[in-house]
Amino acid sequence: MEPKKMSTEQKKTPTIDDLDWIPHPSGLGGEQARIDFDNGYGLSVLRGGSGTWYTRDGTYEVAVMKDGDVCYSTPITEDVLGYVSAEVVNDVIQRVMELEA
Repeated sequence: MEPKKMSTEQKKTPTIDDLDWIPHPSGLGGEQARIDFDNGYGLSVLRGGSGTWYTRDGTYEVAVMKDGDVCYSTPITEDVLGYVSAEVVNDVIQRVMELEA
């Protein structure tokens, strides 16, 4: 499944509730949602599965993406964010939308 494409110019910022979840392609269980923005950045969000930074209490693993690959050099983070709440995911979505292309 292709990542959901979103414009950075839209009036409403998407939230975790707007993501489309698919089985994680690694085959290790869990689900993944991808979202890409027209500034070249995006997010990969994981919930569940082996080898992810996720717990059953509703936390997520989030990676900032650039041109389809994990990006380790943004003002948001220099690594994958693990064990984060839905509120943090929503904050990261907003901040990724605001990154300069």
